[in-house]
Amino acid sequence: MRMPVFLCRKPLTTRLPAPIGWAYANRITMGIGGTNEFRPNNNVTRAEFVTFLHRMAGTPAITGTNPFRDVPSNAWFAGTVTWASTSGVTAGTSPTTFHPNRAITREEMTVMLFRFIRDIVGSDDLTSPADALAGFPDRGQVSGWAQETMRWAAYREIIGVGGRLNPRGNATRAEAVTMLYRVVATFNVSVP
Repeated sequence: MRMPVFLCRKPLTTRLPAPIGWAYANRITMGIGGTNEFRPNNNVTRAEFVTFLHRMAGTPAITGTNPFRDVPSNAWFAGTVTWASTSGVTAGTSPTTFHPNRAITREEMTVMLFRFIRDIVGSDDLTSPADALAGFPDRGQVSGWAQETMRWAAYREIIGVGGRLNPRGNATRAEAVTMLYRVVATFNVSVP
């Protein structure tokens, strides 16, 4: 089966890269602004990433109250941010802020993915060796609050496959769906 053109403005003559095709086929992402453009090199925002996770969880009902003053109730992402907060996937950037339109960093993604696997998928296979980051020359750039989740993600080869972690760097849309794809494969997550 040939996947639809969904990567860029120029027509493609080959299939989509597996993670992007998987994200499209499973409706994890459906393009930007109602288009069929994926824009792989665009940074993914914090709001977009929790929306991807919400869709991976099968778009469960939104319950609870949004605690973040920077997430307007009429924003397209208000429901998914509320879901992520009430389900434990995110605690925001503070107790009252989420910064939905800010590009997400790779270490922020690992925290959300770790919590998603723990709290939504229900896996208790979250251990990693203390030296899991030893082979990465930029391991010293990992924030203290992300040490555990970056070790977990590196050990499971969800991040750092190219030899660097780039923990504080912004993640592109292609990198985000690639990490999601690896999580699904590693933890045998069934996407509803």
